[in-house]
Amino acid sequence: MRLNPFLSLAERLYPSSEVIHIRSIARFKAPSGEIVEKPYFEITFRDGASWSSRGFHEAGLEKSRLIVEFVSKRSGKPITQHDIAPE
Repeated sequence: MRLNPFLSLAERLYPSSEVIHIRSIARFKAPSGEIVEKPYFEITFRDGASWSSRGFHEAGLEKSRLIVEFVSKRSGKPITQHDIAPE
């Protein structure tokens, strides 16, 4: 999986063996403290880097689901369900 952090010129390639968590998250806590009900996916890698679909439009949720299902199959890591984003 290729990650190109926002505002970064560097790109990083992660093999599927570097995946440690794949999460399906229903809600998250906004900086204001408000709970936002907007499902998204998150993939975390061994070095702490992560990929998230949180900023995607709702239409991108299906494409994100396909991505995480593919990564789950390649890495052997299950997609875990979370009611609220872990802090």
